[in-house]
Formats: sequence, structure tokens, C-alpha cells
Amino acid sequence: MIRQFQIVIYPILQAACFVASWQLSALSWIASASLLLLAAAFMCFTLHISVHEVVHHWRWTSHQWVRRPVESLLSCLIGLPYNIYRLSHWNHHRYNNQLDDFTSTWKLVDGKPAPRNRWTYTLLWIFNNRALFDHTRYAGETAKTDRRWVLADALVLLAFIGFLFMTNITLGLLFLALNYFGWVLIFFMNYGQHPPVDYDRVMAVSHSSKAYNLIFFNNGLHHEHHVAPSKPIRDLVTDHKAPAIKRSHLLHGLFHPDSTDQP
Repeated sequence: MIRQFQIVIYPILQAACFVASWQLSALSWIASASLLLLAAAFMCFTLHISVHEVVHHWRWTSHQWVRRPVESLLSCLIGLPYNIYRLSHWNHHRYNNQLDDFTSTWKLVDGKPAPRNRWTYTLLWIFNNRALFDHTRYAGETAKTDRRWVLADALVLLAFIGFLFMTNITLGLLFLALNYFGWVLIFFMNYGQHPPVDYDRVMAVSHSSKAYNLIFFNNGLHHEHHVAPSKPIRDLVTDHKAPAIKRSHLLHGLFHPDSTDQP
């Protein structure tokens, strides 16, 4: 029951705030924009908690006729083909924020790893995904079936966006704004989860607040998740020797991304 609640709560909150933002757009742009930013924050948790759980622990059905519609629905929630995220996240765990990780907070400068600028990393996130799209399109290790699923997800997402614009132009524009700001926050959280402070030693950091991890389903235990990615998030136990931060990952990425509280 907890796991089902974990999967659905943030998408529901995201959708509710988005619809409310649209409904208020003709009455108050301040209220509409505030609700849109709140929807973007919930979208950040939709990806980092709900969709992340589906990617790691999709076990409830092997029937493609059930999985495919759900994956297409998730594509509309995160504004990105679901299977693009699935492949990216597999790559993320394969390389653990090293240079070959598509979402790495490091870059190669003069033959050595150097921290990526957090503002270009987050605000220009769409350009950071270029390597991922190239990999999905061309790399031999990406199965043809995966590429077809990515294409199917993309077509569903484009059709959904087209439907929103045909229904109401403001609705379509708000959806595009939601996706942009939602992914800005997603990349800020990733920056907070993987601050580029020690290339050889710190692959991920944790926020061990009991209250935070109770509310956000152990989302703060990110180092522990990287150590045991196959373990359900709810079963993780705090490692007090893990690299740690005092703020949540999102706030750490936003305000203080260049340090950890080393044990």
C-alpha cells in the first residue's frame, strides 16, 4: 500500500496544481504562475520518486499491452519519453556520475574531470541531454526494441502536446513551461545528489533527516541507493559513514552545491 501511494501521490499533486494553474490563468497570472511553479516542484518529485520507483522495480506485470500505455502516460507526466529516462537512468547507475554518465555533474577539461557549472547544467538542461539522444539513436548497445519504444513514447507525447494546444493555446503553453521549469528543478536535485566535489571518492551524497525521509519515501538516502540500486528505496537503511549534506538534495543543489559534510 505504501509503495502504491509513493507512486501516485506526486503525479496527482502535479496534475492538480497544473490544472489549477490553467483555470486561474485568465483571472490572476500571479496565482497561475505560483501554482505552475508548485506543479514543477511536484514534477521534480514525480520523476525522482514515483517514476524512479517504476524504473527500478517494475514487477507487477510483464504484459506489454498493460505496460506500454502506462509508460506512455508517464511520458506525458515528465515531458520526456519514458524509455529515454529509463535508458538514461540505467547509464547513470552504470557510471555513477563519472564522465560517461549522461547526467554527470563533471566535464572533461584539459584531460581531467572538472565540475560543471550548475547554472548551465540546470537552466540549459535540454542541451545536456544531447548525448543521451545521440546514444539512443545511434549506439549499437541500445536494442532496436528500446529505440522503437522511445519513438512510440515520443509520438504519444507529441500527440498529447498537440491535443493540449488544439484544446487551448494557454493550456499548451503552460504545459511547455511546466516541463521546462520541472526539469530545471530535476537537474538541480541531481546536482545536489551528486555535487562535483571529489571525482574519485564521492559518487552520491545523502540527506539523512528522518522527517524528510519519512515524507519523501527515503529519497534522501541517495548514496545508499547507489550502493544497492536493486533494493527497494523503502528498505534502505541510513549509512552514517556515507558522504552527507545537511539540506535536502534540491535545496543543496539550489543554494550550496559545492560541499559535503564528510564523515
